[in-house]
Amino acid sequence: MKIIYRPTGLALEYARIACNLYEGTCPHGCAYCWNRSMQKSGRLAGGEFRPKADALALLESDCDWLAARALKTGKFVPPILFSFVGDVYAPGATITREALQIVKCHGLSFSVLTKGGLAAARDFDLYDEGPTGDRFGQTVVFSKDGGGDPYGTCRSRFEPGASMLQPRHAAAAKAYDMGITTWLSLEPVCDAAQALDVIRWFAPVIHEFRLGPLNYGPLPDVKIVDAGFVSEAVPLLRESGHDNRGLPQSGGGAGRSLVGTAGRRGVA
Repeated sequence: MKIIYRPTGLALEYARIACNLYEGTCPHGCAYCWNRSMQKSGRLAGGEFRPKADALALLESDCDWLAARALKTGKFVPPILFSFVGDVYAPGATITREALQIVKCHGLSFSVLTKGGLAAARDFDLYDEGPTGDRFGQTVVFSKDGGGDPYGTCRSRFEPGASMLQPRHAAAAKAYDMGITTWLSLEPVCDAAQALDVIRWFAPVIHEFRLGPLNYGPLPDVKIVDAGFVSEAVPLLRESGHDNRGLPQSGGGAGRSLVGTAGRRGVA
């Protein structure tokens, strides 16, 4: 395939297939982002955030191939994740809706991961409902916006260009109320107390949580969470109607996920 690909390594925990529509420096400027380290090493292009050349045409071609293969083999095509590189609702992300429409026109499904907050709501009409439909995901790792505090462990310090937290919650609530499957990536856990607050705050409107420690760092004032955090997070998730299914319940060992949880609709 030309723009859709199969993730490898740790990214495979999030999606079996993915598509990166954009290149350049993401306006969100998240300090913990894998893309920043790859740009510094020269493995990813920097510069202005922009759609990749011919991204929609390449996506159309790949979706043609996937749909034909599914018809021929009868095998299920997993949701296409948008995206690991750049945010599909960051300023300058101009082709996201067209890309999602291409996916749907081929009878395929998608999963979104964003920090764009309510900007994503403009495309909620494209989502198919229910656990086998499309999925709306957000990254939320702080419960405090911080108001520009240059020293606090807060959103404004580590995610300066991303949406504030209340709009992210509002977007999750809107999607949930519309019957869209919602998921939340709480990775990296930068502050254990805030991570627990995020779970409490978002649990009523999230079907699935993904938790993981800091992988790209170190970052100032951020400590790698340990099994003590997990021992608090797992009961809290269960109390809110979620259960952990087969992923590690300690901070070390296999993979990067501390906890994988599925919610009331049994999303695996």
